[in-house]
Amino acid sequence: MYRWLSWLGSGFHAAHYPFFMPFNYVPDASLYEKVSEHSATGIRDALGFLNRHLSGRRHMFLERPTLLDPYVFTMARWSAATFDYAADFPAVHAFLERMKGDGGVRFALDVEKGEGVDRAGDGGAFPGHVDFETAVKAVPTRGHEWSA
Repeated sequence: MYRWLSWLGSGFHAAHYPFFMPFNYVPDASLYEKVSEHSATGIRDALGFLNRHLSGRRHMFLERPTLLDPYVFTMARWSAATFDYAADFPAVHAFLERMKGDGGVRFALDVEKGEGVDRAGDGGAFPGHVDFETAVKAVPTRGHEWSA
């Protein structure tokens, strides 16, 4: 698990960073497109590594979902509009499609789209944002006090 968490932060994320933030690598705006184009090679390599791992697997780590599955789902979506996952990374594509069937993922995607989601069935839709004070009040303290 730690190996995958480390790779996601230092390998997968790092491959995407220059693609979306080329201005952090060169001060000349005329070079931003070149930096992004070059970083696409690193993204392709990272997706290939992920694709090989996911081939023949339903989940990232165990034979059941773990915290890695929604984390990889989130990160793997970053470049889905840039590459043809179905053709070039079919195991990643299949994984993303399976994850869309997960209730928690569907909830997060609905919130991301700005749709209120009625989780409790009481008509009170979750708006997708809760201020810090409201969130703190909702967390069970078990005898500990939370503070801002």
